[in-house]
Amino acid sequence: MREYFPQGGLAVFDLKFDLGTPTKRKAYVAAASIIASNIKQANPKNIIVTISDHTDESSGDLFLGKEGRKDVAASVSDVMDVLLSPFKLQLPGGMLFILACGSIV
Repeated sequence: MREYFPQGGLAVFDLKFDLGTPTKRKAYVAAASIIASNIKQANPKNIIVTISDHTDESSGDLFLGKEGRKDVAASVSDVMDVLLSPFKLQLPGGMLFILACGSIV
């Protein structure tokens, strides 16, 4: 996308997530809060959020991460609450895309 914005005007923030344990969630919130602060400083006109994840084939839940060697999944609304809560003040009017392997229920 950057080649379409040669004069600047595009900011991309990548944030990997593994929310399988409370400790991992705390680390995610800390990293997400830094990015949220950067978004606030940039004062963008438009925001696009893209989340890439896998789903549990039997339930359609999104994967949160790992707890030990076990995959942990939760409902779409629960995952979105955890992922997006650090950005709640920066995202009103933003566009959200969920790229998921499998079906979402």
